[in-house]
Amino acid sequence: MSKADKYLAKRGLESLDTDVQKQVNNISAVLAGNGLMKMGTLLTGSGKDSAELGYLSALVEQNWIIIKQQDEVIKLMKKGNENEKVSFRNDLVL
Repeated sequence: MSKADKYLAKRGLESLDTDVQKQVNNISAVLAGNGLMKMGTLLTGSGKDSAELGYLSALVEQNWIIIKQQDEVIKLMKKGNENEKVSFRNDLVL
C-alpha cells in the first residue's frame, strides 16, 4: 500500500467511486509533494507562516470530509433510483 493509499484510508476515502478515486489520488500526490515544502516552511518560517499552514491543512482535511460525504450521497441516490433515471447534470446520470 502506497503512502497516498494509507493517507486516504486513514480518512475513510478508500471506497470512493472510480472517477472520484482518481481525482483524490491526484490531489493526495500533489499534497505529498507539498509536504516537503510545508516541513521546510515550518522549520524556517515565522509564526505567521506556521499558523497559515495550520489553517490550510485544516481546510484540506475538511475537503476530504466533504468529498467522502458527497460520494456517499451520490451512492445512496443511485441506490434509491435504480429503476428510475434522474439526471442532474449532463455528465451525471443517476
